Amino acid sequence: MENAIAAAKPPTRDRPPMKNVLMIFDQFPPYHMSGSARSLYFAKHLSEFGYYPTVIAGRIPPKHEPDDELMAELDGRCKVLRTEYWSVRRLVNALRHPLRIRHSPSLPADLPLPVAGDELPPHWTYLARRMYLSVAWTCPAVCLGMRTLLRTRSDIIWATGPAWSNLLAGYWLSVLTGTPLVADLRDPWTYGVLWKPPTPALARIERRWETRVLRRADRTVFTSPLTTAIMRDRIGPPAAQRFVTITNGFTEANVQPRRDWLQDKCLFRYVGRLFEHRDPALLLEGLRLACHDPEVARDVRVQFIGGMSAFEPRIAEFGLQEQVDDVGAVSRRESLEYMQGADVLVLLQTITGPGRDVVSGKAFEYIGAHKPILAIVPEDGGDAWLIRTTRSGTVSGLRDPRSVADGILRLWRLWKQGRLDTAAAHTDIARFSRRNLTRQLALHFDDVLSERRRVHRPHPCRSAGDT
Repeated sequence: MENAIAAAKPPTRDRPPMKNVLMIFDQFPPYHMSGSARSLYFAKHLSEFGYYPTVIAGRIPPKHEPDDELMAELDGRCKVLRTEYWSVRRLVNALRHPLRIRHSPSLPADLPLPVAGDELPPHWTYLARRMYLSVAWTCPAVCLGMRTLLRTRSDIIWATGPAWSNLLAGYWLSVLTGTPLVADLRDPWTYGVLWKPPTPALARIERRWETRVLRRADRTVFTSPLTTAIMRDRIGPPAAQRFVTITNGFTEANVQPRRDWLQDKCLFRYVGRLFEHRDPALLLEGLRLACHDPEVARDVRVQFIGGMSAFEPRIAEFGLQEQVDDVGAVSRRESLEYMQGADVLVLLQTITGPGRDVVSGKAFEYIGAHKPILAIVPEDGGDAWLIRTTRSGTVSGLRDPRSVADGILRLWRLWKQGRLDTAAAHTDIARFSRRNLTRQLALHFDDVLSERRRVHRPHPCRSAGDT
C-alpha cells in the first residue's frame, strides 16, 4: 500500500488548475461488475471539467477475470491506488497498535469469512459477515484515503455504493478531515432486492447508518428520479434538499455489429446476466405463444448474451430449442457488439415490489445502440419511465405473457415489412451519454465547493496561506 502512493499530477493544459477529487469504489475496473462502468466513465471524463480523480480501489482477486479493455479507456486520465481487505489479525492489531498497522500481516484479497454460517444463528451470521466485510474494507480505504487527502489536497470525496462500505469509508474520511462528501447510490440501501436484514434490530441499525451518511453528505446522487422522490419522503429535510438525480448512461463507442450466422432471422437479444429478479419465464412463454404462427417460429430467434445461469432447462420446458440460443459470458466490448448486431433488444426486470423504481444500467446501453426495445418490466417502474421518456420501444408489463407475445408479433411484422426502424424514436437520448452525465456531476461538485466557500469553511488539509 505504501509504495502505491504518490502525489497526483494532473495534466498541464491551458486552463485553470484542476481541483482534486478522491473517488472510492472497491470494484473499480478492471473489475467487470454491474457498477464498474459508472465509476470508470466518471473517472475518465472528470478531467475534461476541471477535476483530476484519484481512485481508491480494491485489489483484483485471483479468481476474478478482469476486463483489461476497461482500464485502457482511462488513458492516464486518473490515478488508481489499490489496497486489499484486511484480515481479522490485521484488524485486531490495528486496534491494539494504531500507529504500527503497516507491520501487521494481511491475507490475500480472496479471503475466507471469519464466521461459518452453520455455527451461529442466521441473524448473528448476517451481522458478523456485514460487520467484518464493512470494517475489513473501510479501515484500509480510510487509511489510504487519509494519506491521499493530505498529499494531494483533494477538494472533494465521491463514494459509491453498493457495496455500502465504500460510503462508510467516504463518511469517515469526511468526518475526520472536513472534506465535502458526495454520496452516489446506484441502488437503494434499505429497501429493494438488496435489502434482506434477518431481524428488525439489524434493519434499524442499517437504517440509522444510511440516515447518518446521507445527512453528512453535501450531495446525495441517485440513479433514478423515482428513487430520488422516494428517498426525499423517507429522509426528509434538510438532507432531502441535497438529493439529486444523475442516471446511468451509455458509452459512445465505435463497435462493429456482431451478427453471427443469423442474417435472415429477426433477431431478439437479451444482453446481461439472469438471476432471480430477471427471470426469463415470461419472455419464453410469450415467445412460445407467438410461435404458434409457423412463420414466426421460422423467422424469430432469441439469444441470451451473458449466460442463463440456472435457467437453461426452461428452454426445453417451453419447447423452444430451435428458437432460443445461449451464447454465454462475454466481455464488455463484445456485449456492445452483440447489442449493435441485434434487430430488437429485450429488457428484463421482474421486480414487482419495492425496488422497481431502479433503472437498469443495461437499459441505457440499449438506448445508446439505437435499437427498438421490448421491455418486460413493471409498468410503473424506473425502466418503463426511461423507455417511455425516450420513446425507445414497447413496455409489455409483467401481468400477461400474451402482451409479450403481442410485442414480439408487432416487431416481427415491422421487420418483415422492412420498417423496424419506425418502432422506436429514441428521443433526446444524448443527455444520457456518459460525458454529459459527468458534466452534471462536475457541476454539482462546483456547487458544493461554492457553498463551502460561502460559509467560510476552509479545506482542513490547507494552511491559511493556501486559501
